[in-house]
Amino acid sequence: MFPSGYTKYASSCKEKGENPNVLLARYATRYKMAGQLNGIQLLAHSESAEVLYLHAIRISFAYSALESLEKYLKMKVSLKNIELASDLRRGYLKANKFLLSQSDTKLRNSLEKFLGSKNDSDLKPFVVALRHSMFHGQFNPSASGLNSVSGIALLNEIEKLLFTSMDKTSGPVFIDLCRLGS
Repeated sequence: MFPSGYTKYASSCKEKGENPNVLLARYATRYKMAGQLNGIQLLAHSESAEVLYLHAIRISFAYSALESLEKYLKMKVSLKNIELASDLRRGYLKANKFLLSQSDTKLRNSLEKFLGSKNDSDLKPFVVALRHSMFHGQFNPSASGLNSVSGIALLNEIEKLLFTSMDKTSGPVFIDLCRLGS
């Protein structure tokens, strides 16, 4: 499952004897890896802990894909969703406190700004903080406050938002590249 339009773009490059742009290839590969990660098995963990870790890993890898896309585009892509942002502010106080405590100063400031602004619907600070805690070995299902059915559902929705935002952003890019022959 590559991002929408990538396979056609890669084929058109191959037909011309060219390689796809390295940043776009990296984006597509990371996107595919994150999207196809179907399960993990952890010894001495509950099934719900495995599911929670799986979502946190998928989100982390998907965000890594997004970073490659942003580098290619030379612009930031937002992850806006008013309902999810509102839910995060009111229903996940333990998760927010956990992520704030595990973030460096710059990330903590960004997350505090997001959490303190009712009008900010860009979930990127939350996603970055989650990825930071996951990849730096700090993430823990219980300590994160996300070890519930609603916490897992929240991460599932954030995951969908990430993939939808990436497809919405990159799809037209791949169409243009195919049309322009680049």
